[in-house]
Amino acid sequence: MNHPNDETIQDYLDGNYTAIAESTKEHLDACEICQSKLEQYRGLYGELGKDFEFSLPSDFSESVLSKLP
Repeated sequence: MNHPNDETIQDYLDGNYTAIAESTKEHLDACEICQSKLEQYRGLYGELGKDFEFSLPSDFSESVLSKLP
């Protein structure tokens, strides 16, 4: 069997199993290469899910406006 593409792996991680054939799910569960890819995506999803606090300085608007012609 060929390895599933990235979209299929993302569907799998998102729990969208209806879009994935049973043989593909079995492959993802058993293949070391695909398990590695799944872990990479899980790590990426974890990082993207973190709440990074970001705020602009209070004088940001004035700073930008002062630089416009």
